[in-house]
Amino acid sequence: MNNKVYFEYSPLCRTIMHEGNVIEVEICRGGEEGWLLEVIDRYGNSTFWEEPFETDQKALDELNQIIAAEGIESLIVLPSSRRNSANKPTKQRTEPELHEKRTRG
Repeated sequence: MNNKVYFEYSPLCRTIMHEGNVIEVEICRGGEEGWLLEVIDRYGNSTFWEEPFETDQKALDELNQIIAAEGIESLIVLPSSRRNSANKPTKQRTEPELHEKRTRG
């Protein structure tokens, strides 16, 4: 039995630069469940959407709406080495926290 999953990457995958910030956009599917959307920021942090999209274009449209409404900064997680206003180290992020999940509402 072959348990390998092969991903098909969309031609809509791209790098987006907006207001001096850069994100990598990956849109792929691995089977018949739909298209998956993941954004990787310049620090290597990943934000992905739990619910698959019907098409790769709908995934990209969702991302563009978020950038227009909330700004690209909403998709960027600062490195844990930064200090907060009280000059205390910020919480060390664990692997699951780096993969913040987004759901469509």
